[in-house]
Amino acid sequence: MRYLLAFAGAIIAATPATAAERGITWSEITGERFSHSSLNRSGTLIKMIDGYPTIDRKPWMKPGQHTLVVHWVPKKGLRTSDRTLRLDMKPCKRYYVNAQFASPGSALWQPVVDKVEDIAGCKLPPAVGAGAGKDAQGGSEAAQGKAR
Repeated sequence: MRYLLAFAGAIIAATPATAAERGITWSEITGERFSHSSLNRSGTLIKMIDGYPTIDRKPWMKPGQHTLVVHWVPKKGLRTSDRTLRLDMKPCKRYYVNAQFASPGSALWQPVVDKVEDIAGCKLPPAVGAGAGKDAQGGSEAAQGKAR
């Protein structure tokens, strides 16, 4: 029992943003597939954020520059490797990171930001909110994600 509690404590400590750090402003990331109309695209699994393993489907984190390790779960018979994506996450935004394939049936893929949306209930600090209305769809923010 003692080992189980120590393990649970280690998992909580490794989470990128704990509840105390969240405050009222945060960012979210998910590997859920957003667009079902985009060709050659699939959902992903966010394995690590800034070197820490993730266990949540939509982890919360502090806004800012983050390094993500993205994994695509392949179909039977295909092999794949993880990809790294650096992303400048804006406050009160949810990012959908998906796998974009070179062609149908291909195992060659790159992580892409499929959609950026506002998080309901998240409050921007006054200094950040002043210039935030420029891009409601997140188009320029999505372009900032650079795959390595």
